Amino acid sequence: AEATPPTEPTEPGEPGPGDEEPIRQPASFEVGGEDVKPSSISVAPFLAVELKLENVGPTPLIVRLVGTDTTIELTPGETQTRRLKGLKAGLYTLSVNDGAQVGTVVVGDDVGP
Repeated sequence: AEATPPTEPTEPGEPGPGDEEPIRQPASFEVGGEDVKPSSISVAPFLAVELKLENVGPTPLIVRLVGTDTTIELTPGETQTRRLKGLKAGLYTLSVNDGAQVGTVVVGDDVGP
């Protein structure tokens, strides 16, 4: 039997598996009624955000990310993911059933005076 030559590691800067996809930042929330965990997630501006919502409560929910055109309907126990194009710096709140604003996606670290 012939020995197979060892595989060469790819050099930094060479394209590798997965390099075709742009960078995306995860933002995962568990929503149960008017309670959300965590209450706030920070992401960098202008990079794609992968918004993941899980309904951990007993009732269907409609969750809207205020400041965007993203609305997600979730049945109890359901998880959905939406990919958002890069957001401008600012605060984006999660509104549940057009009521309480229960969570915040903070875009950019330099929000403030």
